[in-house]
Amino acid sequence: MKKNHLTKAVVVLSAVLGTATANAQSMNNSTNIYIGAELGYTTVSDNAQLLANNLVNTVGGSAAVTQNLSVAIGRLFAGYKLNENFALELGYGASSNVNYNFSGVSRGNVAYTGTASDSVSGLDYVLVARPSVSSGLNNLFFKAGGTYYTDKVTTTASTSVASATTTFSSSGTGYLLGAGYDIPLGQDLDFRVSYSYLNNIAGLSGSYANVFSVGLLKKF
Repeated sequence: MKKNHLTKAVVVLSAVLGTATANAQSMNNSTNIYIGAELGYTTVSDNAQLLANNLVNTVGGSAAVTQNLSVAIGRLFAGYKLNENFALELGYGASSNVNYNFSGVSRGNVAYTGTASDSVSGLDYVLVARPSVSSGLNNLFFKAGGTYYTDKVTTTASTSVASATTTFSSSGTGYLLGAGYDIPLGQDLDFRVSYSYLNNIAGLSGSYANVFSVGLLKKF
């Protein structure tokens, strides 16, 4: 090999090595960590008549109850991307209140009024799975995981001569399944649309929710 050719080869090799080193450093500096926030919506069962029946069965007389039938659910989360197909997320979620308003007259002809509020909050841990980048569907994801929620109920009842407030809470594990899509807004920012099915909420058998959410995700 001639000297000038050898010199050119060394220059090319140096450029290639420099590019590879820069790419390696860039990859090493990437933490694959992301954080985000979601706001969701779900409907709840109409338990107004059930509560009215329970009041009548307990104190007699008659009762009337109203409640709201939808709640908002907020979730903050942090994730770690294991590779292009899998990531792990840890989240904290909390719902707004399901509010009940009740009034009635007891079997002793004592009038009463009251309110009750029911809310859920707690942690979730999720495995997120995505198709490969080469499929063109890497922004689509599916998720499965567990939850540990606390269900808190606060009730206040009043008559013309007295009032009382009680709070009850229960905690337990459940599970979630879901799917969603991340829409890139910029190099490190995504808009997320997702659906989650929650079951056995706060460890309560038969309790479930279908949650539709939107949110933002920031990559680091």
